[in-house]
Amino acid sequence: LAKELSVLMACGGKGLCAVTAGYAKDGKWDAAQTSAGELKKYGEQMAKAPKPKKGTADSWTELTGKFQAQTADIAAAAGKKDAKAVADGAKAFSGACKSCHDAHKGK
Repeated sequence: LAKELSVLMACGGKGLCAVTAGYAKDGKWDAAQTSAGELKKYGEQMAKAPKPKKGTADSWTELTGKFQAQTADIAAAAGKKDAKAVADGAKAFSGACKSCHDAHKGK
């Protein structure tokens, strides 16, 4: 699970969200769909991950559920070859990191 979480954590920079959005912007749909599928898988795995020591179980369930939905939306947009929706989804997903970190990162 550590690999999956590290991929998700890298999403806001040069991570998988940015890569997926870049492929979509460039019209490289096979690559965009492949990377979006990986991102969706990581979102599903994060939603199943045990809650960190910091934060409440309800918060973890809510926030990882949102992440899972957002990664599924990105994958669906890539499947439809909708570059704007991929970019918008990647931006929304990477912007959501702070709320989860504030609630759950650290000891």
